[in-house]
Amino acid sequence: MIKYLLGTWNKALDLYYAIKRFVIYDILYFPRKVKWFIERGKNGFAENDVWGFDQYLAKVIFGGMKQLQKNMQGAPTGLSEKQWSKILDKIQLGFTEYLNRNEYYNKFEDEIWSDKHHREMDKRINKNLSCSFELLETYFQNLWD
Repeated sequence: MIKYLLGTWNKALDLYYAIKRFVIYDILYFPRKVKWFIERGKNGFAENDVWGFDQYLAKVIFGGMKQLQKNMQGAPTGLSEKQWSKILDKIQLGFTEYLNRNEYYNKFEDEIWSDKHHREMDKRINKNLSCSFELLETYFQNLWD
């Protein structure tokens, strides 16, 4: 009987928090979301984007590279479209891994993971991100559609 009551209580709490999170917060945050939408249109970023500016820029760069690759209208001088597509893939890889870094850590949070594993993963992610930045620097003036 107690297990049944506790189970029912937990379901009720889950429902309460779901309503609070997805309905009440959306209503309360609506004015802020409108403000941030206007700021993004005016400045290219909003006040709340600066709170995690690295994540915001990584999302923008990743999305831009994906769009460039999708609508490819040519390639920089001296590169074929296939080579250019591979370069855009490499740029995307570094930013994808950077954006998914927390998911990697959370995925293995329950398992006993040594510092060695974290250092190895950080090395790989930083290596790919550095490669992405080098390619961005090299081909920055060619990022057009």
